[in-house]
Amino acid sequence: GLAAFSYPILNLLFGSGDTDMAVAQAAPLLRVLGISVLGGCLVTVLGAMLQAYGRPRVPLYAMLAGSAVKLSVAFILLGIPRVGMLGAPISTFLCHFTVILIESSVLCRLIPHGVSLHGFCLRTGGAAFCAVMGTTLLWQAADRHLSLPPSAILAAVAFCILIYLILTLRTGALRREDVVSLSHGECLWKLFERLKWTPSGEKVVNFTENKSKFFKTS
Repeated sequence: GLAAFSYPILNLLFGSGDTDMAVAQAAPLLRVLGISVLGGCLVTVLGAMLQAYGRPRVPLYAMLAGSAVKLSVAFILLGIPRVGMLGAPISTFLCHFTVILIESSVLCRLIPHGVSLHGFCLRTGGAAFCAVMGTTLLWQAADRHLSLPPSAILAAVAFCILIYLILTLRTGALRREDVVSLSHGECLWKLFERLKWTPSGEKVVNFTENKSKFFKTS
């Protein structure tokens, strides 16, 4: 969302006659940082999983390697005039990529045979991609014909979140046990069922069936 709506978000927060040029310059930086947000979330999740498996040092070593990559890339790119400030978010992205690569390679050796995260990741990533791309296309078409005010981006973000929620529920990426663990989760799940946002069967939840094996430490 930050990557797709970087300019409208900055225009809403800081846009005015005197800052239009600054917003235009900052939008590409936020676009790259928006992609890095996904990497930051994955780093947190993978680190927690490794600690659950009794490997607390792996996230530390991975972060040290990622920091070395970030410092090296930033030092090189910031010295290139054509790249300039864009080198900072690029180095952050490569830092997260390095950490994810190290932690995921270790996790692949720790996860028990028969437990696969590919389906879960594809459902979650596919839902996010469809929600963001669909909202982006609608936003561009509406802004082109209607000249929307800057505050309209709030409605677009809310619409994107709603589509993502529906898709994760329908594909089984967001499960009943995930929802009911929240405050008033039972009420929320009943509401989703009434709206027919939940899958009709239980066959989509292969990851749940192996949950006990997945969280077993080696």
